Amino acid sequence: AFFRHVQFHDFHRRCPPGPAANSRSRRDRLAAMDKRLAEAQAIFVEGQGLLKVGRLLEADEEFEKAASLLQASGVGGRITTRTCDPGERKLLGDCLLSRAQCILDMANGGGVLPDGMPFASQFEFPEHFDHFRQQAVAQAQETAERACVVRPDGESFACLGAARMLGGKLKASGPTAWLYAEESAQLMQDAGRCLRRALKCGGCPSSTASRLDEVRTWLAERGVRSLFPDYI
Repeated sequence: AFFRHVQFHDFHRRCPPGPAANSRSRRDRLAAMDKRLAEAQAIFVEGQGLLKVGRLLEADEEFEKAASLLQASGVGGRITTRTCDPGERKLLGDCLLSRAQCILDMANGGGVLPDGMPFASQFEFPEHFDHFRQQAVAQAQETAERACVVRPDGESFACLGAARMLGGKLKASGPTAWLYAEESAQLMQDAGRCLRRALKCGGCPSSTASRLDEVRTWLAERGVRSLFPDYI
């Protein structure tokens, strides 16, 4: 009797859930997704409001928080959304792009502190701000790269190009510029390729074409005539 009792329970454990259970599970997943999307959308809107008044540091935190509700790691560690819902993917792309642009603005010295003072005024010495800019532009590039994976459009590639461009300029400035001459040129070439792709995609900011011209001029002044490495 004990053996039959165990077998009976094992049989039920092995049985797949019926249609009613599957239907409830699907409804639960959809409800959880809708709740997540609504929460992320509210946080994103809050970040947009902070961005408009120049409170970039706080806006960056909101965009990061919203993105964390939506993103997951896909095959090979590539960023993706938690579900295949197009609305979730679009919102994640918006969050990542807004965050990248926000960080890039901070790296350029834009924005204000909560007390209304200019963002850059918190740095006592210029070299402290230069160090922050190096860190910020690296973060902007990383975030823009992720935005390009989720929403590969003109805006995303233009933002990545602008971040690469600033990164190249920073590498080529200061007393140690000679150490990074090759790296800065490679960054500027990559920036040019991103900006060119943004123009091909369309829907990019009006400043994209002038940035691309600036990149080409910068490279030409250093004897680099192509946006591609020599081995291509």
